[in-house]
Amino acid sequence: MNTDNMRERAVAVSVVVPVYNVEKYIERCLDSLVRQKFGYEYEIIIVNDGTKDNSMTIADRFASEYDFIRIITQQNAGLSAARNTGLANARGEYIAFVDSDDFVSPFYISEMYTLAVKNNADIVQCRYCNYFEKSDRSINVLLSHRNGVIGGKKAFEKLISDVSVRNYAWNKLYRRSLFTDNNISYPVGKCFEDVITTPRLFACAENVAFTRKVLYSYAHRPDSITGLAGRKMVDSYLEAYLILSEYLAENGIYYICRTRISVMTLKVLITLYGMIARQYMAGKGNGGSYISDCREVRNTVKKQLRLLSPAYLKRAQKKQLSKTN
Repeated sequence: MNTDNMRERAVAVSVVVPVYNVEKYIERCLDSLVRQKFGYEYEIIIVNDGTKDNSMTIADRFASEYDFIRIITQQNAGLSAARNTGLANARGEYIAFVDSDDFVSPFYISEMYTLAVKNNADIVQCRYCNYFEKSDRSINVLLSHRNGVIGGKKAFEKLISDVSVRNYAWNKLYRRSLFTDNNISYPVGKCFEDVITTPRLFACAENVAFTRKVLYSYAHRPDSITGLAGRKMVDSYLEAYLILSEYLAENGIYYICRTRISVMTLKVLITLYGMIARQYMAGKGNGGSYISDCREVRNTVKKQLRLLSPAYLKRAQKKQLSKTN
């Protein structure tokens, strides 16, 4: 890898790939990234997050063959820290994050970059498919925002519902200055970091573009972080939305997005009920019953997230009115 040549060339897009114990999948991921049909310079930043398997043997082989791949090694600190490391070392005008067990279309970069430049968009979101390792089958996600460009404020409101505009980091292209100019990074040590970070990025965006072309394949595997449905995952999911609700309250956003927040709250509850169900199906229940655990989670959402509280809605309304006066 010739790092001097890399410094001389202007980079349009940086793709950050955190790596930790993915030796079974990383070759597929990197192979899809080096085969991009893109007419401009791009770089792939592989962040070795202290992996303990043979993932880096494969990554090193790719780096020796392609001079636009860089490898950065750090002690294990988690996905957020790895993304932040990649972000700190990125040189592209735009940045994308690809999980190392996933893979992308040959047009993943070109389609989104073209939309970004054409529409002066700060964020571009593509459609994705769910790929199931066990059956080797892919299913395109049905709920995806229609093609087009909308203002950042409207896109943010849609994101809060988390239906057609999702909070995932990986099916998007971001103008890198959204992170650097607004001091935004991924929260280290937190699971479901996208729930915490993506709304902040959307809140700073002027324009957001969408394509319904399926450009990203999200791999479902039993040993992934989100595939392990233990009580810790339930608590982490709740914590992420608690942090988000505090962000909405502190910035006077709650009242403006109150209808969409109601949708989000319902979605949070349904997701939590599903996570608890998977616990019991895997024999990892919390010691009580499924119904009692669901009731406990519902009460926590009402008390801690406060997203269904009429009293909280009234306080949020007053805060919003005070900001406009």
